Amino acid sequence: MNLLDPDGDFIDHRIFRNKCITRSGHFVKDLRIFKNRDMKRMMIVDNSIISFANNLDNGIHIPTYFGSKADTALLSLIPFLKSLADADNIQTELRKKIGISSLYSSHLKSKLLSQAT
Repeated sequence: MNLLDPDGDFIDHRIFRNKCITRSGHFVKDLRIFKNRDMKRMMIVDNSIISFANNLDNGIHIPTYFGSKADTALLSLIPFLKSLADADNIQTELRKKIGISSLYSSHLKSKLLSQAT
């Protein structure tokens, strides 16, 4: 994050494990802890979809970073993040461009149907 926004112009806050809730042994970042911030203006970038399970329309999934200098996933994300900078509603934009909540709903429905048969 320091490389993406070295002067703190775009990224106001980061959520680390000490601010997460746990669900079935997984860390979940819940943006609702920020009572005086607009959910339409926040996002979570994480390598675990579970981490933004409470805020699917605010999540951007990114591959896991293993310390390789060849890893450019975050740098590749910069143009996408810039495209969101002027959005009135980040949730709406992420729903249109990524649709994690739709994917999750579809996955959950198919899982429930397969368990029923």
